[in-house]
Amino acid sequence: MRNLRTFTSWVVLGTAVLAGSNLACSGPRCAGNPGDCPDSYSCVDGRCTAPDASGSSSSSSSSGGSGGASSSLSGSSGGASSSGPAPSSSGGAIACTPGASIRLSPAAFIGGNAVAENGGRATFSVCVGQAPVADVAVLLQSQSPRLVAEPALLVFTPEDWNTPQNADVVGVDDSRVNESTEATATLTATIISDDAAFAGAPARTLAVEMVDDEHREVRFQVVGTPSVVEGASVELDVRLGAAPASGTSVEIQLAGVDSGGIAVPDLSVAPATLVFTPGDYNELRRITVSAAQDDLAEAAQSLQVRARVGDANTDDPLWDEVADAFQPLAVSDDDPAEFVTVGADALSLVENPAQSVSFGVHLRSRPGGTVNVALSIPTAGALGTLAGTTLVFTPADWDQDQPVTIHGVAEDGNNSPNLPFDVVGTASGDVQFSGATFTVAVSSVEDDVKDLQLTITGGAALLEGETRTLTITPTLAPSAGVTVQVSSASPVLTVNGGASASASIASGSTSPATLTLSAPDDAVVRPAEDVVLQVVVTSADPEYQGLAPAVPVIRVSDRDQPELVINVASNPLPVPETGGIATFTVALARQPTDEVVLIGSFTAGAVPQASTTSFPLTFTTADWNVPRTVTLTGLDDAIDDDGAAFQLQIRPDPTTVDPVYATLAEVAVNLTSSANDDTAGVTASQATVLVNEAHTKADSFTVRLTSQPLQAVHCTLAPSIQGAVSLQTVSVDFTPANWSSARTVSVQGIADANPVGGNRTATIAVDCEDANGGYSVSAAVTATVVGDFRLVLTTNPLASGAFTLTAADNACRAEFASSRAFVYHSATRALDRSWIVQDWATYRYMDSRDTYRAIWQVNGTGGITVLDALTSVSTPYWTGLTTVILRGLEGSDNCLDWASSSSGRNGKAGNGNSSTVGQLGGTNIPCNASTLRLLCVGQ
Repeated sequence: MRNLRTFTSWVVLGTAVLAGSNLACSGPRCAGNPGDCPDSYSCVDGRCTAPDASGSSSSSSSSGGSGGASSSLSGSSGGASSSGPAPSSSGGAIACTPGASIRLSPAAFIGGNAVAENGGRATFSVCVGQAPVADVAVLLQSQSPRLVAEPALLVFTPEDWNTPQNADVVGVDDSRVNESTEATATLTATIISDDAAFAGAPARTLAVEMVDDEHREVRFQVVGTPSVVEGASVELDVRLGAAPASGTSVEIQLAGVDSGGIAVPDLSVAPATLVFTPGDYNELRRITVSAAQDDLAEAAQSLQVRARVGDANTDDPLWDEVADAFQPLAVSDDDPAEFVTVGADALSLVENPAQSVSFGVHLRSRPGGTVNVALSIPTAGALGTLAGTTLVFTPADWDQDQPVTIHGVAEDGNNSPNLPFDVVGTASGDVQFSGATFTVAVSSVEDDVKDLQLTITGGAALLEGETRTLTITPTLAPSAGVTVQVSSASPVLTVNGGASASASIASGSTSPATLTLSAPDDAVVRPAEDVVLQVVVTSADPEYQGLAPAVPVIRVSDRDQPELVINVASNPLPVPETGGIATFTVALARQPTDEVVLIGSFTAGAVPQASTTSFPLTFTTADWNVPRTVTLTGLDDAIDDDGAAFQLQIRPDPTTVDPVYATLAEVAVNLTSSANDDTAGVTASQATVLVNEAHTKADSFTVRLTSQPLQAVHCTLAPSIQGAVSLQTVSVDFTPANWSSARTVSVQGIADANPVGGNRTATIAVDCEDANGGYSVSAAVTATVVGDFRLVLTTNPLASGAFTLTAADNACRAEFASSRAFVYHSATRALDRSWIVQDWATYRYMDSRDTYRAIWQVNGTGGITVLDALTSVSTPYWTGLTTVILRGLEGSDNCLDWASSSSGRNGKAGNGNSSTVGQLGGTNIPCNASTLRLLCVGQ
């Protein structure tokens, strides 16, 4: 365009609303002086106004000066004319009122004054009111981001100013739903020109109706109506019609429904929930719709997939009221309404009412209601009749075979041709199965032929000694006499008492002939035998001559069963354990047809109680009844099994030739062990054990079983008094392999709460038993727990004069109950003549604080160890100790009788502060000394 590069500024003027499509363009401003306006213009209301405001007959010439000259536009879009009438607004042209102004006019909006925001277009025209002296640029600007002008700039030159120019408004798409206040967009046209007349012209506006393409809805992106077969699936695409608000999401719940929107189990949708956000609202999401597989025969269904906005999980409240979207879906059935026939191939029916054939019928699919099936044989003269004419199937038993039975017709006695026929079933009732049919072909067989039927009255199985009647019946009368010779090749069956016999049928007769079959009885054991009779037919009737009728097979069974004759002295037969023998005899009860060999073995898995070398036993057809002696030798063992039962099993050896005795069942001979020298029990190595409370003396004993058990034996050990002794071993186990191995049980004493409690006795019980209770024994060991003893001193010294041991005991008891004089000598310890020193005992003395202190401790040989001195006793006291205990030497210096000093018997006196045995008294003092206090011991 020309002169635009001389513009010094671009001015955007304010907008003004156009009053109508014929509104004239206003001229330049004036201050009430017509000299401010171009020629022929007058100043009206501050604006230069053309002589004819309507623009219908105004004309002027272009001056080319600073004042713009007016001109009228021609009706065409071609070149400009300097004069002439103003163009009309009809025919797509636009008229501008003369003056320095522009005008916007919608000329060809499609569908009205509306533009679709997703690229929709509408065209409008722009014109100027007078010839400019410089280029006039019209800047087109939209006040909405949803609308743009193309082109955005129109330029009118002094040469083409009177030619209207067209521009388009183009809709710009967005992702949201626009509200009602955004239904209209405004386009502003601003004039930019170096022409002073145009520089001040006001902007013009054009209102454009915007058509929004976003809607709050769920859209299925599917062409047409998709279809799916039950058991299969189809894929559909889903998206939203608009974006939710920023920072929110929309959850879509999908489900299969019927035409009324009610959920149906026939359709399942996966995933069942979709979530859209502002960033992905228009992305297609694929869902899979699956049609459930069933066995129901049904019509095609018109179902729907429903998309429902989940209000509870939707953040944008504007989506809460969005209506459900539905996508129709055609679901077709794959379960045909047909019949299935079972066993209906190659059916053949003989002409006989006693003959019948059957096949089964069920439905291929489950019906919705009851299906009635009418059965018929449409073939005229068919050689079959139906046993029933109706079948009924329900939804509960549709797949269960129901039989269709066809019986043959009565014999007509003629060789008529075979006549195949059909059995037809026609369904009614259930709408899907109504009219369905099935057809099964049956081949009829003519059985009227000349033949001989051989039957045996009473059956074709005989025992020795029984007879049967063989009946020979012609199917059709012969034209000549018929002779039937019947022979048996086996001695177990005779015909009329011999190996062969004949029967005759007269010409023209259908009366049967009979023969007698017999099975002779004998004493021989034979296997069952199947005898096939030989039949020879002769006749002048060519159809009977050489006839080979069906011959029944006759089984002859022997009454004589294979048995053994076993002769035993008693049942059970005792077999001595310690090498003794027992015998019995065996023979056959029935004569065999060949050699019989018998073998024997003892009960498998049992403890061997006996042995034998008498087997095998062989019998022949000549000596079958001669008894054979079986000798049994007892086997010694370590098991307490007197009276134990066992068996010898006798059975045929596989080498036995006789076929009957080869099948002989195993025969058991009952035996029992006797003269057993083993006794079940448990024994301890010693009956008593000695322990003490101080844990300085422990003891032990061993236990073992007295006989071999048959299975593992568990022994428990427990003291009768809890807290008396402790056992390091509380249980031992013996097996049949280690039952005689001794097991050691260690015993230790347990201190009680009394410091001077004395001795205690407890019984250690040993109880043993196997899992079945068959080996249940016990033993007992007595445990003595040596306690602590109390030492006391008499208050007063001993009286003078003769003093016996008894007198000393009485002196102790008089002052201290349950006490005796303390004395010790190796020769008298075991005699218990007095309270002697107790092995493994501790002797305690109560001091001035009433506290017991351990003073002496005695070992297993009577030796004393001093643990503490009687420091609270300042005067000597009589101990009764001799040199034997003090020095370990035998001597005569003792006080066995506590005699007078004149007898020369002396004893040792103890000192209260002595700390060793040797210091208990260093001087022999006469036994009857009266200057000493008496030492007593008590519990």
